[in-house]
Amino acid sequence: MALINLHQKFKEIKDAVAKVNFSDVQLSREFKSQYEQYLSNNKANGYSKVEWAKFSTKVTTSTGKVIFLTNFWFYIAFELSSYLDGLTEQKKVFRDIFKGADLQAEANLLRKNVPDDHKRKIENFFSSNGLSNEDLNNFLSFVSDYKSWGGGKTIDRNDYYVSPLLQAGNLLAETQSAVAEIAKQISETPELKSSFTPIFSFSEKASKKSIVSSDSRGGFVYSLINFLIDNRIENPLFNCLVEKNKEQGNFNIELEDLRLTSIFKVSDNKLDKESLKRGEKLRFFEDPFRINSKFYYLSNQWTDGTESRLDIKTLEVIFSKLYSQYEIKEFQNTYSLLSIAKNECFSETSLSKPFILLAGISGTGKTRFIREQVKFTGSIENTYCLTSVRPDWHEPSDLLGYVSRLSGNIEYIVTDVLKFIVKAWIALEQAGIIFQGKEVAGEQNQQQQVQPFWLCLDEMNLAPVEQYFADYLSVLETREWEWQGENFTYRCDALLKSTVFETVSQDKLKQELGLDEHEELWQHFIANGIAIPFNLIVAGTVNMDETTHGFSRKVIDRALTFDFGEFFPNDFDAFFEPKSEPKALGYPVLTDGRDKVELSG
Repeated sequence: MALINLHQKFKEIKDAVAKVNFSDVQLSREFKSQYEQYLSNNKANGYSKVEWAKFSTKVTTSTGKVIFLTNFWFYIAFELSSYLDGLTEQKKVFRDIFKGADLQAEANLLRKNVPDDHKRKIENFFSSNGLSNEDLNNFLSFVSDYKSWGGGKTIDRNDYYVSPLLQAGNLLAETQSAVAEIAKQISETPELKSSFTPIFSFSEKASKKSIVSSDSRGGFVYSLINFLIDNRIENPLFNCLVEKNKEQGNFNIELEDLRLTSIFKVSDNKLDKESLKRGEKLRFFEDPFRINSKFYYLSNQWTDGTESRLDIKTLEVIFSKLYSQYEIKEFQNTYSLLSIAKNECFSETSLSKPFILLAGISGTGKTRFIREQVKFTGSIENTYCLTSVRPDWHEPSDLLGYVSRLSGNIEYIVTDVLKFIVKAWIALEQAGIIFQGKEVAGEQNQQQQVQPFWLCLDEMNLAPVEQYFADYLSVLETREWEWQGENFTYRCDALLKSTVFETVSQDKLKQELGLDEHEELWQHFIANGIAIPFNLIVAGTVNMDETTHGFSRKVIDRALTFDFGEFFPNDFDAFFEPKSEPKALGYPVLTDGRDKVELSG
């Protein structure tokens, strides 16, 4: 047990809450269910009944009084609950040290000054329990320096936590004390904390989509730089590079009074691993970015909120000044790059089918069209998979994998396509969508957060589509959406049957599919198999010549066909001054395509 520095944590929480963007918040079904169960079991602070609206909550007390809460308060309470966890640990130590004594008298005495005999008693407790000197200093600050952590009432009282939480959240005690109570409920109840996934609804003027996401600071920055380079928008950031050490090739990023020191090591040639170390520790990512014939190695030494030479908070400020259309956000230790797209200049049109064929002669830009669609709605790195079809493909195992016994064990050999399908499922889980047997269920705002995942089958008809694509074509017809107001359910038969999981090495398959940290989704696959996720769009590029195969009516019936001769006629004048712009396409949210707007409208 380590005791946190409450002064530092208080400052961090206060800064984090101050930076929160105001928005409407919906609460997930799972959290609502857990909270209702919590109140029925605990009657916490007299809260006896809860009723939910879209963005607000009505709590009725045991005396019949009513409290109306905006759901945004639940989000603030969740952020504050981590601070209360630290306070609770400190108070537990206080109660253990002075067990049997008058806690009120002890708290009042310590608050004024820690007497020598009390200090020796505290030191003996810490020494006998294997706690560090840092823990000791943090505790002495807790009992004697209330101002440092926002304390008001003495720590022996049951409501001692209210004042520091309200101060950390910059809240008015008279009107928003319920936030402190909810934070206490979340802090004390693991089920509430684990089920809390807020659904943000930003104003109608702007929508926000996650493009890059990672729970690693260095990994996020690496993906961020990669995104900028892939989309050819790195210049604003790289124009801020300033050479720090010519001999070592180190460069800073400097903008106004902001600085990220030694963010890159730049070289004319590729560097070996030893050149990227300082002492025994690797200080830069081994894979460089290649720009203008130079190799840029990104530092991996990132911190958060410590005002160090490479503080991700500094990067957030620099990035916001350079890229007004994007925003870096952190939530629950996950960093994300959000795209802020104005509705008047960006609209996503839902396809009527999740399977499209792009027909046209070579060189008309079919594959490029798909890549540009990915950039509209996601990123090449995260939401795009290119698979080149081989002429010798004749069965679904070429796409989805197969069972092998060659090693002496029964193993499932996975493919990039299957991994990508699972990755699309993980995106549904991260959006808070619930798995209910063979169905998934959620709310419209959750669905709107989920990006399309584009699987591009290049030169799709080099092999007979009806053979290697048979499973997908059959299962595609079982997709079914059901909407009730803003709530939906989606179901689909399995591409990879659940019986496969019963016969193969599950630990290895789980690892290869990237599901080590997604136990709920893994159990869903074991019970129901792997179905087609609703956010998967399959796009096949097609040529018709002597090297390719024709399509049966079955394939044509299930696909939406784009003829590039029709969509992009060979207009020489339009090459220099385009007269049209492709729409951003999204996955369908209905079982069929009736009542949909024309894509070419």
